[in-house]
Amino acid sequence: MESVDRPGRTVFIDPGHRNNEHDFGAVGPTGLRESEVALFVSHCLRTSLEPDYRVVMSRYGEDAKVSLSARTKAANEEPADIFVSIHTNAHSDPSAHGVEILHWPTSAQGVDLASAILPPLVKATGDRNRGLKPRTDLAVLRQTRMPAVLVELPFISHPTWEETMRDCQFQLDCARAIADGIRAYFKEMRT
Repeated sequence: MESVDRPGRTVFIDPGHRNNEHDFGAVGPTGLRESEVALFVSHCLRTSLEPDYRVVMSRYGEDAKVSLSARTKAANEEPADIFVSIHTNAHSDPSAHGVEILHWPTSAQGVDLASAILPPLVKATGDRNRGLKPRTDLAVLRQTRMPAVLVELPFISHPTWEETMRDCQFQLDCARAIADGIRAYFKEMRT
């Protein structure tokens, strides 16, 4: 895991899944992989944040084989100030759509982080706000010691949203919205 040295806060970005034959996440109707979208959005997010924050990513390339426990261990050892995992949502019902953010139920700062990211992300995507969802079954939320969120971008299983997510500008807009939410969170933490 590489990092860029910047003073102040450290943001740990986790591009969901690993884009290998065992873990590429959900796949859209025409074959777009969640792991590919997550990695591109994560790189755009890193670029958006690096002028202001120290940024570490759990994986930088398509073929990185980093286990969930290694991701959370690296974030804890950094130590990172926040942990942001990037995913696309999916459902067996192809009409399901919207964006949501998952958080650990008893982490007040995790809820604050999720609450800061969701509004700009909903605005940037133009998709339905599915809200904040507490989850206890996800290692990246359970094993991290800092405020952590799992961002669910629009449903890759929805044909129209899968096509939208192929667009690099849309992915960049999502990353910038997440970055805006992170900046708002840290600004609120200072007050």
